[in-house]
Amino acid sequence: MNIFVHTGRYWIVGLALSLTACGEQAATTANIETTDEQLASVEESAQCDDLYLTNGRFFAMAELPTTEGDTTQPDFNSMHILDNRILEVGDDLVAPDCAEVVELAGSTVIPGLIDSHMHFIRATLRPGYDTRQIELSRSIPEAMAMVTAKAEAMAEAGVSTDQWITFVGGWDPIQWQENVIGSSRDNEPYTVFPSLQQLNDAAGDYPVYIHLRSTEEAFSNRIGIEKLKAMAVASNEPVDLKINDETGLIGDSTASFVLLKTTSDPRDQAIRVMQGFNSVGLTSVVDVGGSIRGRGAQYFSVFDDFQTIGELYDEDALTIRVRSRVQGDQITPLSDYAALVQERQTRFGSSSDSMFKIIGIGEDLGNVRQNGYQETVEMALSNDWTVGKHAGRAADIELFHDAASTVGSATRLSLEHSKPGQEEIDLIREYGYEKVVGANLGVHAFLGRGRAGSVCNGTPYKSFPAQGLMAGIGSDSTNAQPSNPWVHVYHMVTGLDVKGFAANGGGVLSGAGEDLVCPDERISRAQAIQLFTQGSSWLAFSENDIGTLESGKLADLVVLNNDLFSGAVSDEDIILTKSILTLVDGKIVYFDDSSSISINNE
Repeated sequence: MNIFVHTGRYWIVGLALSLTACGEQAATTANIETTDEQLASVEESAQCDDLYLTNGRFFAMAELPTTEGDTTQPDFNSMHILDNRILEVGDDLVAPDCAEVVELAGSTVIPGLIDSHMHFIRATLRPGYDTRQIELSRSIPEAMAMVTAKAEAMAEAGVSTDQWITFVGGWDPIQWQENVIGSSRDNEPYTVFPSLQQLNDAAGDYPVYIHLRSTEEAFSNRIGIEKLKAMAVASNEPVDLKINDETGLIGDSTASFVLLKTTSDPRDQAIRVMQGFNSVGLTSVVDVGGSIRGRGAQYFSVFDDFQTIGELYDEDALTIRVRSRVQGDQITPLSDYAALVQERQTRFGSSSDSMFKIIGIGEDLGNVRQNGYQETVEMALSNDWTVGKHAGRAADIELFHDAASTVGSATRLSLEHSKPGQEEIDLIREYGYEKVVGANLGVHAFLGRGRAGSVCNGTPYKSFPAQGLMAGIGSDSTNAQPSNPWVHVYHMVTGLDVKGFAANGGGVLSGAGEDLVCPDERISRAQAIQLFTQGSSWLAFSENDIGTLESGKLADLVVLNNDLFSGAVSDEDIILTKSILTLVDGKIVYFDDSSSISINNE
């Protein structure tokens, strides 16, 4: 359609000339004028398939928005989308009567959020009906109310009571007010978890299962416990779940998780997970695989676990755009690792494909002890692949530079969920790597693996980008960290962790000796969104396609439920931000029909 709309006149003229060359009667002047009129009609008819978004407050994020008084000024108010790309942006664009029009009623629109470090494919393989909303709960009763809401929604939808309500990873008991700073499993004050009775009351007739991180505590209700025991008895191998019937605690959470993965359809659960991410504004991720260490919730097989996402890709059913790094597992020799990445590249189409691309290797670079760390990086550079390095620091930049010097070319190095300081900045400058090395900035201190309220963060959200260096935001979810992007935006803006301590906002930790003052790396809401969009697009090796709302870019965007850039939304309410309309690849993938938005074909 792009070609037809932009060059239709020349296509029609070309057709007329070819007919003349074949001996047909030449067109008269009157006929040519008629053809022009027909062309206008044809072009208008073609625009009937286009999508117009009108009366919105669009923030393109190519530059930070300007502020006049208390009002942040949008860049334009309407957009014209053709197929999967933004064709035109501006003020008061006029749509043909026949076109699909989304009336935004003054809503705020931003580019789709890009999580540049997520264990996404692994998350889609989590069993059951994921209750990711619990990431936002701040008390056990609030979390249980969310379980109840999920049970009621499932019942209303006719979902069988054989199906599980689940919440695996992305949380910590420290987020609940029942657990004070310093809570512990071993000493007072003891860590508090939901009781068996609370789980029974919350889930109704459904089995419920909550699982902390990879191999830590898991809990179930009475219905779930009985189901797990039955599955253990029916298992081909002996399974001792070590269940405490009084508390609902499952002592062997790895065994329970493995059993639970057999209970739901992986395709359906992947679609549900993607829909959940779309509902909070995520449109793209950089997937970083998982781990082959153990069999817990962080396990991911690079050989087997691409199957479901591959099937959805084949069906054009992905609603999250994926840029994937292939992890190394323990593959040896190194040539076998290269062959695996090449096979995955071939499996998911050409380099021009928009919905799924293999962009490189990492964050687990594999058996570097046997294959050699520098040799592994050289392998990646020789194949024009980017490299992601777990907790990358100065030594990793130096090794990347040595590998690039040997190969004779450099792609990109992403310092994954790192806290680069002056040493890293100096090396980037020395090597001229300002557009080669970037930092994936994470918010691990928000939960702090249970240490929130007692540790500083120090992630340089403000100071690193201020140097003109490349940076984006990655959640490292959904195992130890929450996936909801607004949790991360809240932390970047306020500097506060889940206990309200200014872990990255100048908070003071008193100790036996001198007080420790935490860094102050707070940034504005607009800066946080720019890191989550334009910044992360660079780490996704896709800055020419996504990350800003500009003509020619892929049409990924989010319409927010609030006016994020105004004082009407308090800092505390940032965390409640969500989408009311999400577009991915020019398609509406999420729509809240209770919003003020109207769609003319609905």
